[in-house]
Amino acid sequence: MNTEVISIRVDKKTKEKMKELKINWSEFIKEAIREKIKQEERKKLLERSLQILEKTASSPKNTAASMIRNDRDSR
Repeated sequence: MNTEVISIRVDKKTKEKMKELKINWSEFIKEAIREKIKQEERKKLLERSLQILEKTASSPKNTAASMIRNDRDSR
């Protein structure tokens, strides 16, 4: 598995509080990044689906398109 290195800076107080907790911060941050990527990918798919539905003249209004809008707006 090829990996890349990223780094972040936090203030001293935050770093001290992080040290007090028994958390694997590297894994925590990696998982948070993965989850954010999934959310953004789902958002793009929903937006694309909405565009397709809006272009389809035969699709009745207030059905799938409104469900997708509701899902997107609920975030």
